[in-house]
Amino acid sequence: MKNKSGVVTTCLTLLLAVAGLIAYFVNARTAFFANLGIDPLIVGLTVVSILALVCWFLAGGRNRIADVLPIIAPACLMAAAVVLLNSRINGIASIMTFTNNAQNMADLGSGIAAIAALFLSAVVGMINGFADIRK
Repeated sequence: MKNKSGVVTTCLTLLLAVAGLIAYFVNARTAFFANLGIDPLIVGLTVVSILALVCWFLAGGRNRIADVLPIIAPACLMAAAVVLLNSRINGIASIMTFTNNAQNMADLGSGIAAIAALFLSAVVGMINGFADIRK
């Protein structure tokens, strides 16, 4: 039970990152945002952060090189969230002002969910950087 907070925050960061990636894939296929396609930078940054967290969790903090992994993960997640927000901000403004209908609002909801999940996973990942997962 010692150092359980590191395990919990790592798992929570992983779950939020995967949820953000899934929500992004869903949002990229919606009618309003389908023309933007899937940005490989967002996918790549999120996958790198997930892999960094998994490697850090498996290393258990015993390797000195692994000490940089809990820093890489939230940085990549924050970058992915900012890139996603940047790609969606014009669509959000357009939906909220001119093209406000039920379908576009549903598309907007999935986009906001993806952005929120990635930002939240980055924040939890930052907290996770201060936790220890040694057993």
